[in-house]
Amino acid sequence: SAQDPNGLADLAARYLQILDNGDLSLNDLCYSASLGRTHWSYRLSVICKEREDLVEGLKSYLDGTVNPNVQFGQVAAQQPKIAFLFTGQGSQYATMGAHLYATELVFKTAFDRCDEIFQSLTQQSIKSIIFEQGSDSIHETGITQPALFSLAYSLCQLWSAWGIKPQTVMGHSVGEYAAACSAGIFSLEDGLRLISKRAALMQSLPTGGAMAALFCSRETITPFLANYQQQVEIAAVNSPKQILVSGDKDAIVRLCNELTAAKIDSHILNVSHAFHSYLMDDILSEFKLEAERIQYNKPEHSIVSNLSGTEANETLFSSQYWVEHIRRPVEFSTGMQTIEDKAIDAYIEIGPEPILLGLAKQNTTRTPVWLASLRKSVPDQVQMYRALAGLYVLGADIKW
Repeated sequence: SAQDPNGLADLAARYLQILDNGDLSLNDLCYSASLGRTHWSYRLSVICKEREDLVEGLKSYLDGTVNPNVQFGQVAAQQPKIAFLFTGQGSQYATMGAHLYATELVFKTAFDRCDEIFQSLTQQSIKSIIFEQGSDSIHETGITQPALFSLAYSLCQLWSAWGIKPQTVMGHSVGEYAAACSAGIFSLEDGLRLISKRAALMQSLPTGGAMAALFCSRETITPFLANYQQQVEIAAVNSPKQILVSGDKDAIVRLCNELTAAKIDSHILNVSHAFHSYLMDDILSEFKLEAERIQYNKPEHSIVSNLSGTEANETLFSSQYWVEHIRRPVEFSTGMQTIEDKAIDAYIEIGPEPILLGLAKQNTTRTPVWLASLRKSVPDQVQMYRALAGLYVLGADIKW
């Protein structure tokens, strides 16, 4: 880092000379750069595993060539405001988080704890299921939901160890369980118990339901839904341009055909059940019994509710909220407006794939930094470090 752009370029050039002229340990160089120097407002971050990677990154910066492992810029704000967005069902894939599990001790310790709790509840191991290449079990609702919860919890622990903590959090459907746990509304043990029960009950329901994404506004779809009462319901309002509907499969197909004729795009989702619809009603009473056994606490930091789209109030700290959470629509778009009022500088998606970032961008006119914890197409550790690099350049105080 440096106090102006010229100083930053000069420093990068000096590092290149040091790397060319001697046998200095890369570990020593990084230690001195992160812990031995003042962090000024003009910053450069290079992700490297070997000396050659660092040399290439510094040269890319000085030459002005694009390199995904090089980030630089001026600090926007000391301690930028950060929001965590917790991904929901549909983002899962086999081996998600496996490389982080093998390389990051904090993540591994957290995931092992989740797996231990899940095994005590179900006599199954999430680790053995999702870290085995090509396992289809990850797509079974009974496994998917607790697996996504465990991944999100472990990612939060790793971010926290690096000094990154959110000002506010919001989940999407299943993601709200991990968001609530991160805010301290319930313990890890209670959170896993509740999500595991939810998942098992949903998987026990008969199939035959469907969900679809409709690329229009809530106002546009409302007249169409009048013809499908007690068959199709709104499951989520993701943005002014995207609505999810849920219900009877044949009715969903007819609705999508009707929308096509009206020149409105739609897409039937690959899901096992019609979540957030009347087809969930049969499990509500049994789920409520489990939800009433959970200890609920007031949140330790801001959390935005899926059901209201506003800052959580005392209703979120009750069993009834989580019962209604199964049935009522996800008000993600309204929730994004609530978060936007906080002037957030960076959004970090906490999940295996950055699905919510694309939706979040449709709900804002501001230009915050959008960061993904993981991407299926990028090695886990590389993606996490790229996001960390982005936060450093933004002005975050990293626990080096």
